Amino acid sequence: MSTKKTFDYKGEPVQHAKAIVNGVRLHYMIAGQ
Repeated sequence: MSTKKTFDYKGEPVQHAKAIVNGVRLHYMIAGQ
């Protein structure tokens, strides 16, 4: 995604996005059980 490359040099937005993705994955993993 272009947005990831745009904020890649800043660092924080990228980590924040990763945290959101991890949270969504965790949510679906728990819901999947």
